Amino acid sequence: MSCDSGGGGSAPAPTSTTDPELNGTWAYSDDDDVITLVFNNGTYEYFSHYPAPDTKGTFTTSGSTLTITRTHGWGKMLNASLDAKWYSKADLKKPDVLAILDVTAADVDERFGDPVTGTYSISGNRLTIAWERGFSETYTKQ
Repeated sequence: MSCDSGGGGSAPAPTSTTDPELNGTWAYSDDDDVITLVFNNGTYEYFSHYPAPDTKGTFTTSGSTLTITRTHGWGKMLNASLDAKWYSKADLKKPDVLAILDVTAADVDERFGDPVTGTYSISGNRLTIAWERGFSETYTKQ
């Protein structure tokens, strides 16, 4: 993607990258469930009831800031009546899917809209993420 403003110069390259230390499978226990994040060079998958997938998308890092953008939801985690496959935001906004989910397109935009940001640190085999929404999670590398 070009950042050329048409004025003969280009904007500086973005500083966001992906921290290779995040690559791999990270898990923590939350009551009876194992919550798992799998990072792989700019993509991620989130499992709220491992091994069942929940969401997937992209991520970037800049310094100690982690930004996750959800791009897909797993049908069976969204509603038992949906197929066991990944649904994109566009798929989720189709009238028949909205009816099954009993939500509006605005609800889908809210869940799969803006990126989610947090501050992260890695110490040995432990990943701690302090999410902007006011809670923290500590994962162990698997």
